[in-house]
Amino acid sequence: MTKQKTAQPASASVHKTRCAECQNIKQRRARALESGDRPGAEAATVAMGVHLRVTHP
Repeated sequence: MTKQKTAQPASASVHKTRCAECQNIKQRRARALESGDRPGAEAATVAMGVHLRVTHP
């Protein structure tokens, strides 16, 4: 059996930096998860979904 290379998704190879708002929301969610703040993590998840749909269609 031979090893196969897996291709990176197009988005990973095209976008080298994350949008500032994406980074902010991702950090908010991570902090909420680390502190056990489930409602905060859920709110950040919803915020990311809205942000992605509005800003990065």
